[in-house]
Amino acid sequence: MAFARKSEPPLLYTIYQNMVDYRVRHGECFFCLAGREEEEQGQKGRLVAVNECFRAFVPFSPSEPFEVRIVPKDHISSFAEQLRNENAAFQFAGILKEVMRKVKKTLQQEVLGEENWQKASDPPYLFRLYTAPNDDDSCGAYHWFFIISPQNTKKVGFERGTDQDVIPIFPEEAAAKLRAA
Repeated sequence: MAFARKSEPPLLYTIYQNMVDYRVRHGECFFCLAGREEEEQGQKGRLVAVNECFRAFVPFSPSEPFEVRIVPKDHISSFAEQLRNENAAFQFAGILKEVMRKVKKTLQQEVLGEENWQKASDPPYLFRLYTAPNDDDSCGAYHWFFIISPQNTKKVGFERGTDQDVIPIFPEEAAAKLRAA
């Protein structure tokens, strides 16, 4: 399903503005800094997978358990621009496949156990791609990213009443389980 809009949704504008503000205040991109820090922490941090062009990690404040962000190592604002490079396209496909396998295996092991995980069907997923609005990043602050959110929880009273998510696992613990998968 696709939607056409005349302008960017408020959430996308907010994300873009936050990236611009961070870059102005700190002199560098948030995702460039966070990605390097996650890779340096390795097995102790929230890093799930890494390859030549991308890092995949569990965000500090995920919206779902076992949510993973895939972020390019290079500061690139446009998904389309990055994937024009054939090697980057193959690297993205590879890390996406690896992360999806790890997420499925981890979620199914939580329910079915180690020996039966491959027999289960995939849970529903929400994929979100955040790329520079209209491929325009004139200030150089935007860094595209891709989010994989397995839809494995239900929003109930507290979440609906406060619009805050309750995540039953720490991001570092989720990353450790995903790395082990």
